[in-house]
Amino acid sequence: MMRSLWTAASGMTSQQTAVDVIANNLANVNTIGYKSQSAEFKSLLYQDLQAKTTSANGENKPVGLFVRNSAISTIFTQGNITSTELDTDFAIDGKGFFQLEDENGDILYTRNGSFTWSPINDGTMMLCSSEGYGVLDTTGLPITLDDTYNMSKVTIDKDGNICYPG
Repeated sequence: MMRSLWTAASGMTSQQTAVDVIANNLANVNTIGYKSQSAEFKSLLYQDLQAKTTSANGENKPVGLFVRNSAISTIFTQGNITSTELDTDFAIDGKGFFQLEDENGDILYTRNGSFTWSPINDGTMMLCSSEGYGVLDTTGLPITLDDTYNMSKVTIDKDGNICYPG
């Protein structure tokens, strides 16, 4: 009797995790760059209880006594690309991430390509995420422009190259 209660309780706890993951996916359905998640489970503590039925090779079939969450996996599929009129909004078509650097110097990865130019010091402008994290170039350095550039004339082409007239 006690074993069946523990089995039921572990199942209910695992099911609550699955519902939490689904709720998180629904809450973020319109979040730019969000990747949906999936809950994965596994059985624990097998015991041979079914002596009358056997597997294909004649062994007793084991029965799992408990279940638990084994992982919450992120599903990395290509989302919809939404066109904007901003020169600093980007999208990655295919695999890959934008690399950002937070205020502690930690490297972060995102698929959210909504960026803007932001002043940092001495008139220098840095390409930043909506959270204020610096966007890094292919060499791992923040993308910055000094005060000699008129920001209204700066453009970025379809390959991500920063262009300035002349």
